[in-house]
Amino acid sequence: MVEFGHNEIVKIDKCHSDLIFGLLVSQKPESILEFGIGGGQSTDSILKAIEDNQKKPRYVLVDNWCDFGGICPQVVLDKYASKLNLITSSEEDYTYSCKEKFDFIFSDGDHNNANKWFEYTYENILKENGILIYHDISLSESDFPNLREIYNICLYKNIHHILFNKNNKANERCQRGLLVIFKHQDKLNSTINSEVIKSDLNFTVISSATSSWKELQDITSKSLREYAKINNYQLQVDFVDEFERPASWYKVKKILKSFENNNDFSIWVDCDACIVNKSIKLESFVENGKDLYISKDKNGINCGVFMLRNNKSSIDLLNAIWKEEKFINRMWWEQAALMSLIRENKYPESKIKYLPKEIFNAYNHDFSDNSLIYHLPGASYHTRLERFKKVLGKKVKLL
Repeated sequence: MVEFGHNEIVKIDKCHSDLIFGLLVSQKPESILEFGIGGGQSTDSILKAIEDNQKKPRYVLVDNWCDFGGICPQVVLDKYASKLNLITSSEEDYTYSCKEKFDFIFSDGDHNNANKWFEYTYENILKENGILIYHDISLSESDFPNLREIYNICLYKNIHHILFNKNNKANERCQRGLLVIFKHQDKLNSTINSEVIKSDLNFTVISSATSSWKELQDITSKSLREYAKINNYQLQVDFVDEFERPASWYKVKKILKSFENNNDFSIWVDCDACIVNKSIKLESFVENGKDLYISKDKNGINCGVFMLRNNKSSIDLLNAIWKEEKFINRMWWEQAALMSLIRENKYPESKIKYLPKEIFNAYNHDFSDNSLIYHLPGASYHTRLERFKKVLGKKVKLL
């Protein structure tokens, strides 16, 4: 058991503690709720902001003290008991028993389960125009994937949020991520986000297969047809009828062909992938200045599922991929060609938006009902058939 204040692992980054201070000084809340004392950095920032505001709000700090053998350390009592209301409880128990609402909530407590009651916290404990913050929301690390689910819910339920996770100094740890969520911050944001989801952008959903994969394509393409119909997207499902290169290469030509219809975006979906959560709109991924939308796995990017904006830059990229003939018969084919172009700075990463894999291109280990697409690269044909029959045969709970 580590002495309070000496556990570097639980400490939040100075940039994040400074951000908490700034938000509190700007918001000047009348009530504050904190889950998890950690190393005390966030608590100190909150108290500093309270002093700066010259206004004493109700301040509740909840911790089950599991990092300290289940007992609140005496040093914590000595330092904080006179300045705030210390409550011994789990985050879950306090959340569901809480009868009041707060202007400002900071959660750095139950890293394994907080996603389960996030929506309850947002709807029932956070006041209108309140701020809700979660620490350790990382998109680049494997720790706490359940906390990333909070970020995903915000993204696809159109909840206004900003994720602060960028480093520019060697000693920073901002990649751990501080997710700041605003509850109905203003009418303008609601209008802007609503317009994004209801945009007039034209999307084409594309998939293709060789005739030997027809049985699998018949199963998975049904989900694509339903998804396209629900969301009024164009659909392009067909067979590969050229064989000068391995079949995977021809997605390049298929996407170029779809661009001839003057659409705004085309999304490619391999025939060993299917749409699961049809309530997730492609519009929700779109960001100004980003042309390529793709996810990463342990091998790098995965071209089994990706989306491209229809513009000159994307057309040039597709043509450049096709010209990378040294990769024609290499492992991963056109995917290897794209990875090479990015690695050699022949396609700027600034145009790429890397999307959460468990949403955009989920595999067996990270797939859930909140995934837009379920993909089985590398599995046997029989396994693919059986898995897709099972997944598409069950009723999917929508977000």
